[in-house]
Amino acid sequence: MAESKFPDSITASTLQAMPDAVVAVDSKGLIRFINSKTEQLTGYLSAELVGERVEILVPASKRSSHKSNIDDFHTAPSAREMGDRRDLGLRKKDGVIVPVAISLSPLLDQNESIVITTIRDVSDRERRSKEDILLAEIGALVGAENDDKKLYKLLESTLPSLLKFDRIVITAKHPELDQIERLYVGGMHVSGNEAGTTIPTPAEYFSTALGIGSLQSSIPESALDGSNVSAARHAEAGLKSWLRVPLGDSIDPLGDLSLRSRDENAYDDEDLAMLNRVATVISPALENARLYAQIREEAHTRTVLAEIGKAVSSSTLVSEYFDTFADLAKK
Repeated sequence: MAESKFPDSITASTLQAMPDAVVAVDSKGLIRFINSKTEQLTGYLSAELVGERVEILVPASKRSSHKSNIDDFHTAPSAREMGDRRDLGLRKKDGVIVPVAISLSPLLDQNESIVITTIRDVSDRERRSKEDILLAEIGALVGAENDDKKLYKLLESTLPSLLKFDRIVITAKHPELDQIERLYVGGMHVSGNEAGTTIPTPAEYFSTALGIGSLQSSIPESALDGSNVSAARHAEAGLKSWLRVPLGDSIDPLGDLSLRSRDENAYDDEDLAMLNRVATVISPALENARLYAQIREEAHTRTVLAEIGKAVSSSTLVSEYFDTFADLAKK
């Protein structure tokens, strides 16, 4: 390891107090100082990095061009904000590459040129940006579909870009009865829990038990002791984790959206928050599709009744009336 007079105690304290990771590099490309934030970000201790070439932190694909970039900077040193370009990355001790935002500032120390590199991990920001784009895309696709069945299939095919699952279920609360109906089921089959089946549910379920949603990381005790038949059936199918969130208003929701996975601990609170965001985006489209389906069904019923009425008024024989009625009832 190379000995160095840089930094002095005041400079070291200043760099140590900075909120971002800081790496000081000399004109030879050697690391002269890192702060504790750099240790946290990279996994290296200061003693492991000081004296090493800075390329140890540079992804292999960028190392060939990095030395010339350092030389260029020392030739014409000036503060540079490199931002969070997609091609910027930092290689951690474990080999993982993380996206970063970088800024460079020159520092002249006893006639020696030092580059102060400030590094900020933008992984979370990039993830959220990607999530926002995907959410908007899902919302646009779902919002453009009026057919409820096609809408459910579309949701099943696009949602894995945000959340992985082995089974998806969309339910609706019956407007009068204390039960919910499974409107759509996709993915793994669970006996007795197919689309169209209903679940007796207390009226307060949606406002209290469901709330803002729930998650389960492993097979519940109620599935193991048989006290919950539905949970037991899911366990038998190999489904161990689930997420469930309300659709529409959390106080008086339309129904719920649930995902299940064969993996234990498949979901966490961030996944629950994400599924709630998805539900917020798609709920208006789901409600519109349901209303559209109801209107379509009611229009079809009125058409059939009108034809029956017309046929009855024009029929003179009882036998003709029943034959006509039977034909129309098949529509």
